Amino acid sequence: MAKLYKEDQKYHDVFSIGLLGVIGALMGYKIITAYFILELGVPATTLSLLGLSIIGAILFYKTLKLKIRISPKKMTFKIDPLPWAQLKVTKAEIESIEFFQVTEAELCTGWAMNFGHRSRIFNFGDKSGIIIRKSNGKQIVVFSKKLYEQRAAIEASLKEHDWHILEQA
Repeated sequence: MAKLYKEDQKYHDVFSIGLLGVIGALMGYKIITAYFILELGVPATTLSLLGLSIIGAILFYKTLKLKIRISPKKMTFKIDPLPWAQLKVTKAEIESIEFFQVTEAELCTGWAMNFGHRSRIFNFGDKSGIIIRKSNGKQIVVFSKKLYEQRAAIEASLKEHDWHILEQA
């Protein structure tokens, strides 16, 4: 079955990647200081585990990928390499679809953005995307700049395949 939309988005949330770097640098500094300057004799296994955990975290971030697929009958959202982080929604389950964009003012207010307690959110660092409201009251929020930028073509494709659930923002 042909896909109406396909995207493989790499993780690019600069804040959390930077935070990982700062934490890794502080941990490394503390252990190296204890080992070389204070001569406390930190075991080699501790240094090895620290190094491996930092390398593992970097590799994990490098392999994280949000896969968005829209076909004529369903939408699929999956975070690779996590096998439990996937969601499939059929056309029959969806009540409405709305494209959105978060403004800089909303970002500056911090936690003021609220999508509700019955939301499943997929965000890899973008400020725009799509909100899918399901008929059971739950919703799915997918942040994707590419998806938002191609909204006109996606809306046309969905309407062509009898998706009469698009909301105008």
